[in-house]
Amino acid sequence: MATTGQQAVDCFAAVAPDVTTMDITMPDMNGIEATRRILADHPGALIVIVTSHGQEQMVMDAIEAGAKGYILKPVKQEKLAETLDTVVAKYL
Repeated sequence: MATTGQQAVDCFAAVAPDVTTMDITMPDMNGIEATRRILADHPGALIVIVTSHGQEQMVMDAIEAGAKGYILKPVKQEKLAETLDTVVAKYL
């Protein structure tokens, strides 16, 4: 739904999804900062980072910011379903 980090923060507040997938690289605010801001207001938010290979440090930063998991691009449907199922089972 969101194409920028700020939109992600705003959309989360409006929609309150069960699980959010968050890209790291976005205009105006990266996904790590958006994750921090969402979790500051919604500590129970379940956020899964979507990232490209080669961004290992950014994934670690996102996990430290509170993301509950990550998935690598290109996203494969079965891996996405498995990751989301794992996060939901563990945290809901």
